[in-house]
Amino acid sequence: MDNKALAIKRADNLKNRLGKNPSLESGYDAVLQDLEEKGIVYEVPVEELTSECPVFHPPHRPVVREASTRTKIRPVFDAPVKGLNGVAFDDGMEAGPNLIPSLIERMLSFGILEWLGNTKNMYANGWLSGADTEEDIENMITLATEIMNKGGFPLSKWGSNSVPVPQADVI
Repeated sequence: MDNKALAIKRADNLKNRLGKNPSLESGYDAVLQDLEEKGIVYEVPVEELTSECPVFHPPHRPVVREASTRTKIRPVFDAPVKGLNGVAFDDGMEAGPNLIPSLIERMLSFGILEWLGNTKNMYANGWLSGADTEEDIENMITLATEIMNKGGFPLSKWGSNSVPVPQADVI
């Protein structure tokens, strides 16, 4: 799975690309530094760069979404990239079925209120839940917001199929 040479080549290409766009470079550096400060990513010590076990060096690149209210620049790690041996990090992962569409259909068919949260620093929809009353949903939003803020993942969007529930940046 060793892809060190490819990762170095991709890193050099990224440095060249960022060097041509100083605002993207400083924005991307700030995002990576923030992730490092939060302990989400870290630089591997030199003594750990060699191993008898397979090592995967994830290439990454910035993705820019000007329309985003919170995460205009975010890193995307390229796990599907194959190493020199033709093996990718993703090759060792088991893909399960996508259960979200059937879950949404089931919840709506039972008339359960839906609430979907999206966090600032977790780059995927974070949570789908439901409740029997608007009050229960408001309590759920308050509790989820408190918990996610404590973990450094402020909720940025939520939506509901119930008009009385307060709306954030609706998804």
